[in-house]
Amino acid sequence: MSVVLETERLILRESVVSDAPDLFEMNSDPEVLKYTGDVAFYISGRNRGVDTQL
Repeated sequence: MSVVLETERLILRESVVSDAPDLFEMNSDPEVLKYTGDVAFYISGRNRGVDTQL
């Protein structure tokens, strides 16, 4: 069973593999990384890194 939480401005749902390009772009942005504490994704490890997080 998948749980989705939704408000007027936000939708929280389970990540899926098709989210990978957007996650890669987000985690390549230094401004985002300032607040998340994550490390940047690099193109060589793109799929491996995203697959392990999903």
